[in-house]
Amino acid sequence: MDKESFCNAIMDQLNSHYRNSGKFKIQVTSKNNGVSRIGITIEERNNCNPIVYVDTLYDDYEKGRDIESIVKMVADTFKNIKINKLGYKPEVIENWEAARQMLDLRIISIAKNERLLENIIWIEHLDLAVYPIIKIDNSNGYESSLKLPKQFTELWGVSEEEIIKNALYNLRSKNQYIIRDLFDMLRKHYSLDQIEAFEQMQEEIPTQYVLSNTEYFYGSAAILDDFFMKDVYERIGSPFYILPSSIHECIAVEVKERKLDDLAYMVNLVKEINNNYLDKEEILSYSVYLYDGNELSIAKKGEWS
Repeated sequence: MDKESFCNAIMDQLNSHYRNSGKFKIQVTSKNNGVSRIGITIEERNNCNPIVYVDTLYDDYEKGRDIESIVKMVADTFKNIKINKLGYKPEVIENWEAARQMLDLRIISIAKNERLLENIIWIEHLDLAVYPIIKIDNSNGYESSLKLPKQFTELWGVSEEEIIKNALYNLRSKNQYIIRDLFDMLRKHYSLDQIEAFEQMQEEIPTQYVLSNTEYFYGSAAILDDFFMKDVYERIGSPFYILPSSIHECIAVEVKERKLDDLAYMVNLVKEINNNYLDKEEILSYSVYLYDGNELSIAKKGEWS
């Protein structure tokens, strides 16, 4: 069964067997870097519900999971959302004082997201777009987020600058970012021989750290937190490069000597990771950045493939 037929079969069963749960519908969502994804959501006036993406469901189907259990899983997902009162209520969205507490920031490439950025609130930061979202975190494994259309300035009676300012305050005050030694992370997943090889590599190459949030989800926004970046600088003890390994995390690499050959190697490394190991929508940038203890700059701009 191809993906389109699979999607139709899922929708038919949902609206036939779970009609009391609400009206299920297909929704096409614009994601990062020009990617569109097909998802299933449920029509409700009082909630802006999360979307269950068809790609994930289809992967399960191709691995042997039957249609009936997939349909039940989707229905149970929305049932749990309703029971746990997840999603957004109009009184929260429309109230600035309530909504401002739920603001957060994310970053994406400007060059590859011009169409996505046309109608939402965002600001430029180097070659990256910084945009606010309304975010709900919870302990049940669901996350909902809403990009903010430009009309929200009228809805809330505040400027775009005020919205960004509040989102940045939340980002910095939540203390949500972490720094982990890359080699320490690798040691947990490899054999003794491989660990010994990593230790030899550590003597030859600069120290590298993974920067992200505690969920490792859109954690690349860590580079917007000045306090966190200064902590990283103090830990490394020198300026460092930032390699944008994905929208979810960045890698900080100690700068021992500023050589053009080193920068060229870093750019090629970012390009290799982006082109060979990431889904298109997870790519953040092809550039390499430099943090000198005070500010972030572009060390060498990389071109999109």
